Amino acid sequence: MASYEKATMTLATLGSVSNNTQTSPSVDELITQLFDTVNGLRESASELRNQNTSLKGSVAQLQEENSNLRKDLMTLQQNSGVRFSLFPKLPLELRRLSCVQDW
Repeated sequence: MASYEKATMTLATLGSVSNNTQTSPSVDELITQLFDTVNGLRESASELRNQNTSLKGSVAQLQEENSNLRKDLMTLQQNSGVRFSLFPKLPLELRRLSCVQDW
């Protein structure tokens, strides 16, 4: 955010050069400010890329954990005597099998 604010201030300074020639900074100062702003934006972009990579890793871990929890829940349901919630939607042939009816 600081780089964005600095860029905004630099652009405002550039805009005021034509309006106030007595206190305007030199072209060299403006170029230096612009380079500093660009470098700051590059650093911010690099930090954001690193954070994005880190977040992608966290999301992948959470998805894997979610998948494992779903498997554990299915196992718990099967072992606790709770019927499979989608049992009525299974084809009649599968519902009639003795192994499925034990669910």
